[in-house]
Amino acid sequence: MSYQLKEETRLALVALKVKDIDKEVAFFKSVLGLDVMREENGMAFLGIKEAKRTFICLLEKEDGVPSEISHNGLYHFGILLPERRDLSALYQHLLSLDYPIVGMSDLGHSEVIYLKDPEFNGIKLSWDKPKEQWDYHTEGTMDSVLSRLDTQSLLAEETDRFSKLPLETRLGHVHLNVVDLEESQQFYTEVLGFKLTSAAFPSLRYLAAGDYHHHLAINTLNQIKTEDQDDENLGLDYLSFKVATEAELIGLQEHLTKLGRHFFYNKGKKILEIDDPNGVHVWFHVNDVKK
Repeated sequence: MSYQLKEETRLALVALKVKDIDKEVAFFKSVLGLDVMREENGMAFLGIKEAKRTFICLLEKEDGVPSEISHNGLYHFGILLPERRDLSALYQHLLSLDYPIVGMSDLGHSEVIYLKDPEFNGIKLSWDKPKEQWDYHTEGTMDSVLSRLDTQSLLAEETDRFSKLPLETRLGHVHLNVVDLEESQQFYTEVLGFKLTSAAFPSLRYLAAGDYHHHLAINTLNQIKTEDQDDENLGLDYLSFKVATEAELIGLQEHLTKLGRHFFYNKGKKILEIDDPNGVHVWFHVNDVKK
C-alpha cells in the first residue's frame, strides 16, 4: 500500500508576503474579525485569541515583486466557519461595510463567499454542509454544477450581529495555481500522501488527508509558468500542515528519504519542509509554527 497521510492531518497555517502589512492587518481585523495574536520583526500572526488558534501569518516585504496572476502560487485559501448562520452573520457584515464580494456559490459540499484582501490575495469563506449531503459533482461541466448561492435563504438565518469569528473557525483548505496539473497531482498524492477526492473537471483536482472533501486544491485555470514563482514575489510564502504525532512526521521523513526527495527536517522544532514542483514551500509539523 502506498504512503498516505493520516486522517488527523490538518491545514494549520497560510503565510503571505505583503507589501503593506498595516493595511493587511487592518483588513483581517475589521473585515474578517480576526485577532492579532502577535506582531514582531515585520510579521503579524492572526487567528482567534480565545481559542489560541493562529492560522494566518503576514510577512512584510516592502520590496516584494507583484505577481498579480499567480500570487506566487495562491489561488485562494479557505476560512471555514462552523455553521451556516455564522456565514450569514459574516455576509451581512460584509454588506454593511459595502466590501466587494467576488462571487458566491453552492459547491455541493459547502456554501461559499469569495473575496480578495487589499493586495488581491484570494479568500474563500465557507461552511460545510452535513457530510451525508456532500456532492463532489461527478457529472456535468463546471458552469453547470456550480450553483449560485441562495442569498435570500442565507440572509434569513437567525443570527447575532457579527463582531468576531466563532471559536471553532479554522482553515479549511488552500487552493493553488500550478504549472502542470498531472505532475502536481502526482507529487501531492504519491510523494506527500494526500488522497485524490475529485477529478471531475479537466483543470481542477481536489485532494485530502482522510475523508474530508479537500484540504488542498490545485488548478491550471490561470495557466501560469514556472518563472511566475519566486521567493521575491508577493503572495504565498508557505503553507503548513499539522500532523498529530512526531511518529507521523518521522514516517513522512522516512518515506521521502526512500523516494530520494530533497527536503529539510528540523528534529528539534519537529518541522519538515519540502518544495512542490511549482516552488511552493510546504511544511509539516507537530507543534504550532512559531516562525
